Amino acid sequence: MTQASAAAGKVIALLSKDELAHSPTVAKVKYSLCTGCEMCVDACPYEAIRLVDGKAVVNEVLCEGCGTCSGTCLRAAIDVKNVTQMQIHDMISAVMGG
Repeated sequence: MTQASAAAGKVIALLSKDELAHSPTVAKVKYSLCTGCEMCVDACPYEAIRLVDGKAVVNEVLCEGCGTCSGTCLRAAIDVKNVTQMQIHDMISAVMGG
């Protein structure tokens, strides 16, 4: 009951605003590199990616820009806007102590 009330409160606060805002940091697919392997679809925790005509398509409203899809894509067909592949590599190296 408490969790439902909290969720309802968040929805009311969100919908009572005049405009909705969303972070511009979302995934973007490079269609020429996408092979339609679906690894990004399976990896996305927000269910923001689906295949359309054999290529990955990102729903920017659902995407939270976490980068899981970009890190999963073996063809480097997905980037997160405003975050380069080199920045992701550097972050992973820092976490791994390298």
